[in-house]
Amino acid sequence: MRDLFRSGSAAQFLLHGNVFDVVPSNGKLLSVPAFLEQVMFATYDVVLRYDRSRGVRATRGADDWADWLQAALGKESSSLTLTREPGAALELIDRYLLRTLNLQALPNPPAGAPRRVAVIVEFAEFVVPRGDAAHLGGPFAANTVKVLGWANDPAIVQSNIVTVLLSEGLHDLSELVVENPHAAALHMPLPNEDEMADYIRTLVAAQFPDLETRSDVPISTVAARLTGLSRVGARTAIAMALGNDRRITEEWLGKIKKDLIEREGQGLLDFIESPFTLDHVAGLEAVKTWLREDAELLKRGALRALPGQAASRLLALPVSSSHTARVTSAVVALPPRSPVCSFGLAVTRSMARMSRPAASFSPRCSSSMTTDQNVPTGFANPLPMMSKAEPWIGSNIDG
Repeated sequence: MRDLFRSGSAAQFLLHGNVFDVVPSNGKLLSVPAFLEQVMFATYDVVLRYDRSRGVRATRGADDWADWLQAALGKESSSLTLTREPGAALELIDRYLLRTLNLQALPNPPAGAPRRVAVIVEFAEFVVPRGDAAHLGGPFAANTVKVLGWANDPAIVQSNIVTVLLSEGLHDLSELVVENPHAAALHMPLPNEDEMADYIRTLVAAQFPDLETRSDVPISTVAARLTGLSRVGARTAIAMALGNDRRITEEWLGKIKKDLIEREGQGLLDFIESPFTLDHVAGLEAVKTWLREDAELLKRGALRALPGQAASRLLALPVSSSHTARVTSAVVALPPRSPVCSFGLAVTRSMARMSRPAASFSPRCSSSMTTDQNVPTGFANPLPMMSKAEPWIGSNIDG
């Protein structure tokens, strides 16, 4: 983001994805807005943060903002309505940015005039929501025009003014804002395995010193099993175990991770245990041996020892139109959203069922979803036996 801004490519950024997580910085864990304010915009004169609940507040440069607000609004400068409602709040921010540009254009700007201003809009989906332009008229249209103006105005782009919109999903924001070529959309990913391991070690040192003694699996395995959750989610999982005098086992890690993912899915995703195993599959002995060996490697946490595309070899599902998939055999429960399994793949020991009363109501669901359906599953890649080649009967475990 800093590189894009310094290059003059963009002055507006749409941060989406893992925006409700904490970010490690200099030994501290900061929220994303706090990280932007204290790290990314550490040299800025004024930082304004806005959301519909708390209104506009200056977390840096409060004196200049308060003086300008008093001069602009007089007795109404303390009105929460003017700084909280999106239309009035964005109008105030827009005028403040215009005043900053005018001061910068003076040959001799007054002492103390801000030269670098950052605006952070949190929960931006409630300010410029997605919807048909014909139905989002009035205030929402005005909000969209202002946000577009902050990205498109050459004077803002060429000055030290930056605007950041935070939203968990781009699909919740106005299409005009998301597709604006003058704004840069940046995805914040979930922590990878190394980052999760560093975070778990930080928790052991600061908050959970007895974690190692109360865990049946190594800390590195705990980190690997929790990869795919946010840092906040990982801490919640560990706190739930230690706070209830439970030992941390592989089975418990799989269960709590499944529960947390279902919660984060907001009712769109359920995992139901399958009663079937590979013993229910007739024939294909070489293939079943191969899969059992892969399962043993997964249980050990030896993900790097698996051949490439191991997950797609385990199971694949046609997920384009149906939203219920029954797994026909079980080997081992893969951690969902891990490096070897994503939402596009099914876990081999559960039935993934996504449901919503009106699927087309949410942009997260395809409008083609109908009632729950069970669809046949099969192998993703043509294995040797399926491609009429000699079946491979070697061992993955031995190397």
